[in-house]
Amino acid sequence: MTLFIYFAILVSFTATILVLSRHTRVFPSVVAAAGSYWVFMAAGTYHIFISRGSTAGIGFLFIPVYSLLPALVGAVGVAFVRQPAIGYKILGGLVLAAWIPMAGLTLHGIIETRQTNAERDAQVRAQREAYLRYQKQLQDQPDRHTAETLLERLETQPDRAFLLAVASWKKTPDAVLEKLVDQDDGGVLLSLLRHPRTPMAAIEKAVRLNEHHYFSYDLAANPTTPKAVLLALVGDRSRPVPMGRALMQNPNADCDVLRTFLETEPGAMTRDQEQTHAMVRKRVEAACP
Repeated sequence: MTLFIYFAILVSFTATILVLSRHTRVFPSVVAAAGSYWVFMAAGTYHIFISRGSTAGIGFLFIPVYSLLPALVGAVGVAFVRQPAIGYKILGGLVLAAWIPMAGLTLHGIIETRQTNAERDAQVRAQREAYLRYQKQLQDQPDRHTAETLLERLETQPDRAFLLAVASWKKTPDAVLEKLVDQDDGGVLLSLLRHPRTPMAAIEKAVRLNEHHYFSYDLAANPTTPKAVLLALVGDRSRPVPMGRALMQNPNADCDVLRTFLETEPGAMTRDQEQTHAMVRKRVEAACP
């Protein structure tokens, strides 16, 4: 569909050149149409590029179609304005006035997206500064942050930056790490699963309460992940995240886990996946009877 749309754009551009070269009387209308089309195409493309949404790329399917409307307005409006009768000139002016709301809507979307990006960047910077501040407090005053005080803090002031700092602190007590699983925050959960001492109970609870696809790589790499969970991860043929390299880093990924991983390899693999599978297969042949 995308290729068809952009092929249509190429054809329209070629047709514009042909019209300009053979029919000079329609030159102003063609220029208005082509100029409007490419201005709105450029504005829409810029809007997509500054947008940070995961589905922003879908907009490339609709920009060419959306840009046809101002192009049509430009062609028709200029054609009417160039007529000698005053009625046609007025009608042409009214048609060209339709550019105003279309341009305003496009400009409003760009400005709104830029403002949203600036607000999010400010939030990220503030959260990063708070995270570093909490992290320094934990490292400089470890004796003041016992399991009791941290658990109480989690209940009374569940600040996200504080949760992230606690989830990544190497001296966080096991009881606190297990309690962090209850936080409905993907970033906190990922930090918890990347912790070098994640309790097995916390991992089992995380798998039980969440869809594991989001953090399957970190689960596969965590040395405290139970074998049953590892087998469930590698046995899922629909796994969206390659986890071969994670298994290679995990000392608890035994022969059963590695063999299951090889047996459930997808039919079509990327070059990196093929290399990873070759490494796993080599390890199985060398270490497994």
